[in-house]
Amino acid sequence: EYLKHKLPDMGQQMYHKVMKKVHSLDISRQLSDYAIEYAVLREEMPRMAALTDDNRKLNADKIRMTNELDAAMDAITNYQKTVSRLESQNKMLEQQLTLLSRYLTAHHKQELPLEIKKIIQNYSKKISFSSKILKFGNNDEDEESPKNKFKTGQSAPNLFAKISREEVLNAVNKEKNRVSPETDRKHFLMKKSQSVHSGLIANNLKQYPLKVLEEKSENRSYTFRTDI
Repeated sequence: EYLKHKLPDMGQQMYHKVMKKVHSLDISRQLSDYAIEYAVLREEMPRMAALTDDNRKLNADKIRMTNELDAAMDAITNYQKTVSRLESQNKMLEQQLTLLSRYLTAHHKQELPLEIKKIIQNYSKKISFSSKILKFGNNDEDEESPKNKFKTGQSAPNLFAKISREEVLNAVNKEKNRVSPETDRKHFLMKKSQSVHSGLIANNLKQYPLKVLEEKSENRSYTFRTDI
């Protein structure tokens, strides 16, 4: 219809314009480009189909694994609940067994079956062993504590109870002044007893009397002359 009605009615000016447009367009080059794109798309079509199939399979695996994960999480939750319930039951049974073992130990004179006696003996050994372990651990902690490194209650020696040089000189001066030896001996024994109580002098030392040295005049020149 276009060729029958509209194309014959086209003027010469319009015709030249269309022909210039046709010559300006490089249709052969565009067709070659389109042919290349078509060949590439044609090669990619089977690959896209395979990728689409793989994607569909992966989505199905994802849904399946998600369901399995949900089921596993539910199983873990149920397992944790079961474990907590069994632990509470185990604690309750241990308490009951402890009470029964104590009661039967207190009433051991009564006749009991051998199986029950074995159970009581084994559980009693278990309790005693655990108590010993706890006691041993507490003792180790007490020994390692720095507060127990220092011993208290021991008397320190009194360093100020020693007999000084001045006191010995005073005793010598008293001897020179003809003070009675009994008084001087009592004074010395009193100082010694203080030293013994302070821990400076042992109790098993022998008692030696204090001798006062008398001053003697030097006769060196006289003896030298006699020897000659």
